[in-house]
Amino acid sequence: MLIYDQHATAECLKALESLSIDQLPHYRMLHLALPLNGVEGRALRTPLLIAAEAHLPADSQLFWCEDGDIFILCQRLSPKAWRHFALALGPLFPPQPLEQLVTLHELPQQRGQLLQVLDYKLERRHQAHQAQTQAAQAAAAEQRRAALLKVPTDNSQTATLLATRAKHTKPLVMVIEDDLFTLRLVETALKSHYDVIAQADASVALSMYLHKAPHMVFLDINLPDVSGHELLEKIVALDPEAYVVMLSGNSDRVNIMRAMGAGARGFLGKPFTRDRLIQTVTKCPTLPKKTTRPA
Repeated sequence: MLIYDQHATAECLKALESLSIDQLPHYRMLHLALPLNGVEGRALRTPLLIAAEAHLPADSQLFWCEDGDIFILCQRLSPKAWRHFALALGPLFPPQPLEQLVTLHELPQQRGQLLQVLDYKLERRHQAHQAQTQAAQAAAAEQRRAALLKVPTDNSQTATLLATRAKHTKPLVMVIEDDLFTLRLVETALKSHYDVIAQADASVALSMYLHKAPHMVFLDINLPDVSGHELLEKIVALDPEAYVVMLSGNSDRVNIMRAMGAGARGFLGKPFTRDRLIQTVTKCPTLPKKTTRPA
């Protein structure tokens, strides 16, 4: 007897689909819907397989599906053999009537119904896997976000940032943005008169801010792991002198007011032009006044 317990639902579907019209009348399918959880089902694996091997044709194929259901594809299965197999299972599941425990499906009459059942099982498993993956991704993102926002703040950091900023020989502008087009636009427009550092990863960006102490920051609101609003609050807590201009394609009043209330010094809606960007930069009071406006 062939036993499938890896990808069993898909293998069962494949086996049913592979049978030709001429073969179908010689096959029957048994379906065992076990009223057990996974642990209990595994405990009964050995006695169930013993019963199957004792009473079913030797070339049968048993599919132990991921949800606990069992399908057995049998060639030349007699009603007597099916009955003896069902009786052998009786002591294992005493509360269950045999006709509810083991269902006999005739092929070809019921192949379409079985294929629908197996398709549904695969789709449900796929959806469960997607849900698990999304939950794991959300948990990992929340861990990264929590770690980022847990960076401690103290007065010594503020003093260090001020000292580092005072040592810059050229005005430094930082861009925290995960959109490559926007990053390149800012870099190209400002690089002739400013040092520009760009970062798409919020956690790296915060460490870079503490290390570089830029004169000005352009901060995107919609970052992958943490919102720009949250990162803004962290930057301002670390550096009350921070000059942060928010970037967003959502320029509604609520979004702007939230950013300004958290300490942003400006708001630049996307998409923006090179001239609008430069106008915003030249208004920054923390940039050295001797800087020439980019041509």
